[in-house]
Amino acid sequence: MTTHQNNINNLPIAVVVFDADENILDYSVPFNQWSINTLNIGNTLSNTLGNDTYLQIREYVRLARSGQNAECDVQLNSGDGNYYRVYTAPIKDHQLFNCFMLSAVPNYADNTKQATQKQTDRYLRVTMDTIDQGITIYNKNLELVAWNPVYERMQIFPPEFTKFGFPLKQAYKGIAKLGLFGPGDPEKLADMHIESIRTREMIAEEELYPPTGRVIKIHRYYLPDGGMCATFTDITEQKINDQKLFHQANFDPLTNIPNRYSILNQIQTNTQFGEENDSFCLLFLDLDYFKLVNDTFGHHTPATFYLKKSPDVL
Repeated sequence: MTTHQNNINNLPIAVVVFDADENILDYSVPFNQWSINTLNIGNTLSNTLGNDTYLQIREYVRLARSGQNAECDVQLNSGDGNYYRVYTAPIKDHQLFNCFMLSAVPNYADNTKQATQKQTDRYLRVTMDTIDQGITIYNKNLELVAWNPVYERMQIFPPEFTKFGFPLKQAYKGIAKLGLFGPGDPEKLADMHIESIRTREMIAEEELYPPTGRVIKIHRYYLPDGGMCATFTDITEQKINDQKLFHQANFDPLTNIPNRYSILNQIQTNTQFGEENDSFCLLFLDLDYFKLVNDTFGHHTPATFYLKKSPDVL
């Protein structure tokens, strides 16, 4: 880095070079005002900038790491009200392979209205990054334009599908090839799902079952310009608790077979909703004096053991 160090240090604007892990490799003197801690080579961008500033540029840093140039407006932690135009880009230099650059220049063009809008956008970004739900936003062309870390961790789509500008149709086509949409041509299945979004006929709420084994509930919200926002909630524990409560309400704890409440519900269902010619039967088994055995000797007697095994025998 020695050859580049002298060049970067003398730059009149804030510049920082970092690697694929976002560790700082070099920086200019003006970049010191961006740091909330003592600035050292090897520090990470997030620790150097602090959450408030880092959250504003994180998506643009990711774009640089994916090989794209990007720019955005950022307000520093200092709270001086000034905005800076920030540029992020990969460095095309064989000596700095897999390295990236962030540069910033003061942006004095912001009027009060623009500054207020940027502040609002900043708050929305922080909100997206701190809530416990996954969020995605697609533009009118149904291309991914925003998402939060929780969504990434849920792994709804493969990681390579979660990048700025990725078409939803291409994502649907990819998971259709995995058979997650059922049998059929992946291209046609993807087109069918996209059309249901365009016409707003796709159901607004459903459960997803990603490869992680978790259960995710998705809520879709259609935007006025034709885009779509979706929230994702992990309901795995809720589903497990619901199953436990259902089992407790419908199954005998000793024998693990349907209890009286469950059988009466099944009879009611069959009589009310069954076809006219449908029929069913009931089998009653009576164990003489079994209640007397339980009341006298308790539930840990050998007789109780055989009762537990009786459903398997039958």
